[in-house]
Amino acid sequence: MVTAVQGRSLARPERFVSQCRWLLSQNVGLAVFGTNSEANSMSVEEKIELLDRLVAAASIPRRMMPGTVTAR
Repeated sequence: MVTAVQGRSLARPERFVSQCRWLLSQNVGLAVFGTNSEANSMSVEEKIELLDRLVAAASIPRRMMPGTVTAR
């Protein structure tokens, strides 16, 4: 999935969570921050914030596989 962003690297948490919830409602898993190398362009803090919001909103972490790459 593609992470919703605004500008260069400011993630849009509300759109991100909304998109993930819709995907989960379609009975698919989530490969967040990984399919288009978003993990490389986001700070650790941004990824933690988005994952925290996603887990709080969707409550299905077992259907998530976050990308964690930090190499640049």
